[in-house]
Amino acid sequence: MTAPHEFRSSLDIGEKAEKVLDEFFSQWWTCTRPPGPDKDGIDRVFSKNGKEFTMQYKADFRAANTRKAFVETISVDAPMQMGWAFTGKSKYLCYWVPPMGEGVIVRMAVLRNLLGEWMMRHETKPSRNGRYTTYGICVPWWDFTDEPEWEFELPCPPVLLEEWQASQKRREES
Repeated sequence: MTAPHEFRSSLDIGEKAEKVLDEFFSQWWTCTRPPGPDKDGIDRVFSKNGKEFTMQYKADFRAANTRKAFVETISVDAPMQMGWAFTGKSKYLCYWVPPMGEGVIVRMAVLRNLLGEWMMRHETKPSRNGRYTTYGICVPWWDFTDEPEWEFELPCPPVLLEEWQASQKRREES
């Protein structure tokens, strides 16, 4: 098994990726964070012309190497908390692979309808995050992106990619 994620570093990189996504999507919508600390898998509320919808963001740097999306089914293994694929309350999921410069937006309802099929066809793997382990279905990118609402190209800012690469190097050395 690989070394665990550096939680703080991963969180910092994730927050920076969220800012990149906000800047990108603000070309079309107003992007705001939901109020309060418990977001229920809702990272942003998008609005325009009086209409709103919710979005959960995922920035997956590793998918550039594996060519697979990690669809989290178990969030914390000790008390067996269900992962975002089951518990997220957003209407849409934005899944961006920064090193590839590719992303998709999928309806969470469509993703949930595919979970059973994906569980049968694809491997479920653990991912250690410090003191706990998450589990997810490793869905090949071609399958994950089969029926998106929207596909987009968004190159990763070099500074964000360098920061992620440095965190991976530290992870390998520990």
